[in-house]
This record gives sequence, C-alpha cells and structure tokens, in this order.
Amino acid sequence: MELQPIRTFRLTTNKVSRFQHEGRELLVKHYTGADKQVRRDHEERTLELWRECGFCVPSIRKLQIPQLHDEPLLVLDYLGSLTLQEWLKSAAVSQDEKLESIAAIFVQNSCRHGLAIKRSEPLMIHADANTSNIVCHEGKFYFIDFENSPVGASLTELAAIETAKFTRWVARDCGIELLPAIIKVMVEAYHGNQEILQLIVERTTSRSFQWYHRWRDRGRKRRNPAEVTKYDVADAVGAELKRRRAVDA
Repeated sequence: MELQPIRTFRLTTNKVSRFQHEGRELLVKHYTGADKQVRRDHEERTLELWRECGFCVPSIRKLQIPQLHDEPLLVLDYLGSLTLQEWLKSAAVSQDEKLESIAAIFVQNSCRHGLAIKRSEPLMIHADANTSNIVCHEGKFYFIDFENSPVGASLTELAAIETAKFTRWVARDCGIELLPAIIKVMVEAYHGNQEILQLIVERTTSRSFQWYHRWRDRGRKRRNPAEVTKYDVADAVGAELKRRRAVDA
C-alpha cells in the first residue's frame, strides 16, 4: 500500500496518511509517543459508541497495513480535508448558511450531551471541541480526534466546557460581530439542557476575584478586539437567558 502523508493543522506526535484500497480512499492514523496504545484504544471505543448512537464520525475499517505491522493504528474512511473552521471562514459561504449549519450542529451536540448525562457516559463528551476537529463531507459535519478523554468535572460541567469552547471557536471563525446570532441559536438548541447553559455563565462569572479576571479580559480585548473570550460567551449567554425569561414572564 502506498501511504501519502497528510499534514495536520498543528503539531502532533501521531502520523496520518491516506491511501487507496479496493477503489475506496482511506486514512490510517498511526499512534506514536506516550501511551500510544491507550490513546488508540480510547479513540476506537469512542468512535464506535458515537456511531452506534447515530452521530457523524468516520467509519473504522478493519485492515492491516504491512508497513506498520504491530504498530497501534486505526484505519478510517477518508472524508476530505475541508474543516468546519475553513468552511466558516470562507467568504463564499453566506452568513445565513453558516448560522443554519451551526444551529444544526448545536442541536446534535445538545442531544449528545443530554445522552451523556443520562447514561453517565464520559465518552460522549469531546475533549477538544475546536472547529478544526470537525470535517465537512457530503453536506454533513463529522467529528474527529478522540484519543483523549475529558477529566476533572461532572458530566454536566464537562458538557458546559465543551459547549463554551466550541462556541468561542465558531465565533472566532465567523467574526465576533456574529456572536449574538450564534448565541441565540446555541441557547435555542440547549433549551432542554438549561443546567448546561447556566454552568457556561456561572463557571466564568462566579469565580473569585472577578475584578481581576474582568481586568485581564479587558486587556485581552484591547490587544485583540477580534478575540472572543470566555466573558464574551458567558455574558452573551446570560443576557440571552435573561431576555428569554422576560419574554416568557
């Protein structure tokens, strides 16, 4: 098999290549570095669980790679190279298209987080929810990169952390001026998971020494007005929840 190395968007100890097999384009992820077998097995379990639950992830193919005999690896369907980050940054895509797709992803994420909490299943939480870990393929958005697991908090809090992080990445990619519209579709998607929304606000705005954290946040905004910070997201979510409560009153 002729393996063609793929460059990833950031430094990684793993090696990723694509190849052809029986008319199908596939990808092999070769795990290297510390705990390589553990990371490989964790990714396999997570991919299988997400797919079993109906969420978009690459399919695993049971193939041997002669060049990588006895090495920890996974063979997956190759889905292409356009990431959600690249798609959201594209001037060729309208804001309406972006918001429609973002809203659909938030709905799926909310469903997955609700399932994670109901099942007490941490594998349903993505540990690195940035927009480069979602691949655009045939009109769908596939999550990738599952070799690490989230730690250190309850499942509800982990879901809130993932959601806030993903929202920040989306807003950075689309532009901070679109943040209010992004927050609206996110809050709507999570209307059945109010505890997650509240935690997004409380984890940032209820920390001790708020004056210090706010001061540092203002400094970041002065240095880079286009940056989307934790306070941008938390304040916008809090304001949207307050607005909705006033409408419902």
